[in-house]
Amino acid sequence: MVKIFRYFKKSFEVYKRNFVPIILSVLLIGIICGLFLVLSIFALFGPKNINTMTESYMMLGEFTDFEQEFSEFLNLQNVGLFLLFMILGGITAIFLQSGFWGICFHGIKKRVTMKTFFTTIRKRGISYFSAILLVLIIFFVISLLLSLPATIFPLFIPITLIILILITPFFILISPAVISGRSVIESLEQSFKLGKKYYFDLILLIILIYLFSLVNFIPIIGSLLSYFLISPLFALVICSFYIDVKQKPETQIKTKSVQKKGTKKLVKKSKQKRADKSNRKKLKGKRK
Repeated sequence: MVKIFRYFKKSFEVYKRNFVPIILSVLLIGIICGLFLVLSIFALFGPKNINTMTESYMMLGEFTDFEQEFSEFLNLQNVGLFLLFMILGGITAIFLQSGFWGICFHGIKKRVTMKTFFTTIRKRGISYFSAILLVLIIFFVISLLLSLPATIFPLFIPITLIILILITPFFILISPAVISGRSVIESLEQSFKLGKKYYFDLILLIILIYLFSLVNFIPIIGSLLSYFLISPLFALVICSFYIDVKQKPETQIKTKSVQKKGTKKLVKKSKQKRADKSNRKKLKGKRK
């Protein structure tokens, strides 16, 4: 379990080496997602209502009756447009995240540029989107099933959250698996197998992610640290861990094949030597 900590040092070195593309990719995702969020808010309230709400807030320093003001300025006719922008923003965010994971994955072995970001989106974007959508559906179904007893027994709500955390190790490696070139189903199967094999290492990593995410409660600075340092660092740790555990079986297979080839060569040489000796004896016998 302790070996998970050694990946942090390696990942921090990778973070420093690829600092520019990591920060640029994070900024790009934030800006585009923020743009869709602004568009959705404008669609829901309208420019005039937003200006009125902003002026009211600036004058009073707070919303006097937020629920009443919210219902008054809400433009229900544009709810469909609001949902459209939100859905488009979510889809775009997932595709952009595939580029971010591409930088993290390929950055483990070499120095990368923003070209890796866009190349990964072009090559693996659809597969990544499909994999993330599949995982979201699985978690939604599990959450829905677990929420049924929670409606009857409110104390079951924290148990539901704990169960969701405990099953996360089976899905946490699906992102680097997809980026490595595997199909959606292969990535899901491999993530589940590796999650089962290295469960305690991964559950420790997930607990650390949740603990470090508490930094978001620090105003402004905490959010910046989480977005630009902690999140990329944990993504690098996940990629580094995946690459390491994925290569172990392959290395063992190669070693075994080399050993088999070596033994075959030795057997052939020994057989050849025996044949040569027998031939020499036959020649000696003929000469006599």
